[in-house]
Amino acid sequence: MERFSSLFKTLHPCQACEYALLISVAAVLPFSWHISFYLLSLLVISAIASTIVTKRTGIRSHSLLRLISLVAMGLLPLVYLASLLYSSNVEEGKTEVLRKMLLLAYAVTFLVFDWSFLTRKRLLGILQFMTAALLVRFAIRLGISTHNIASGEIHLSECVGFFFDPMHHGYLSMYILLSVAYLVYVALHKEETERPHKILAYSSLIVSIIILTVYLFILQSRSGILGLILLTIGVLLFIFFKLRRYLLGVVLLSCIAAVVAAVLLAVPTSQHRLSDTLAKVAVHDQSDERYIISKASLNVVKDNMPWGVGAGDRIDELVAEYQHMGAEKQYWRRYNPHNQFVDTLMTTGIIGLLVLSIILILPAIDCFKDKNYLFLAFLFMVALSALFESILERQMGINFFCFLYCLFMVESKNNTEPC
Repeated sequence: MERFSSLFKTLHPCQACEYALLISVAAVLPFSWHISFYLLSLLVISAIASTIVTKRTGIRSHSLLRLISLVAMGLLPLVYLASLLYSSNVEEGKTEVLRKMLLLAYAVTFLVFDWSFLTRKRLLGILQFMTAALLVRFAIRLGISTHNIASGEIHLSECVGFFFDPMHHGYLSMYILLSVAYLVYVALHKEETERPHKILAYSSLIVSIIILTVYLFILQSRSGILGLILLTIGVLLFIFFKLRRYLLGVVLLSCIAAVVAAVLLAVPTSQHRLSDTLAKVAVHDQSDERYIISKASLNVVKDNMPWGVGAGDRIDELVAEYQHMGAEKQYWRRYNPHNQFVDTLMTTGIIGLLVLSIILILPAIDCFKDKNYLFLAFLFMVALSALFESILERQMGINFFCFLYCLFMVESKNNTEPC
């Protein structure tokens, strides 16, 4: 409780209110994007009140790369808006543009208002609440699944994926991966912890990482599992070659191998799902659902270069291509491209893809320069997820990306020490 209250020290009432709302958004994100949206509205109102009281704004001291990145984030919805000029289905396009306008709202909010109170310690506090919320969600879903198995409604082997947690696994896996990265970051920076509490602190971190790893495998998210593997490789390389803590690296590698082996034995369908995907990729299986979606999407892209089909005709054109290919399942379910880069290129052409690339690449360059590895891990996870899902086509993806992206942006501005 004392550590929690220390996060609010030195904050004047308006800033304390803003920080409490930021924590609330992080805690609510794993459960409901609707509530997080309303909390954002309250956050904007609070930021306006704070600006009036303190007469301080945030239009200052952003590095050039961060400034361009935030401006590009606000520009992307306007590119979608411009594409309505050559869209046939204007009503559908308006819905798409309104969904994207949240990027502009976040960009303006974090560019204009003063967030100088958001230090690294306070950002980590926000991530701590999001991680705690994910652990609570896992406990709730585990309890529900245990009840369903005990009552005979579902077999143990079937209690995976959607049957374990109905939230879209592609988005939920992004939340989990960021929380795992946060826990690893905290574990690598625990030297300052007092010795009597060190064992307890490390134990809680290890248990949390194990729980979230199990959660990820039960969800059977291919992008999530791949992201976890790549994140693990990156952390081990950092420990061995940057920190030169070889014993820690060996112990961590052994623990991860043991946990993954145990999970694969307990949830063999996760291994089958991943191996089946790799086998289909190796033989270029053209009956694979993802292959059909990708081929149809790229066909639409090639036929509509360089401006794209427009926000209104995005799904209509893709569905027409499914019909032309004879892909009945994809046609009736009106699947989107399941790749944000292809989705943006198909909708807004080269300009939209360029803007999206700026949003992700420029902050990554800044992260390398400032050694901000936690922000870099977030950008990597978002980019990886964007290869498997159109993450900016659903509010749960837009809210997550915008919220954390802007927090990392303003936190990086307020800190100079390596992350």
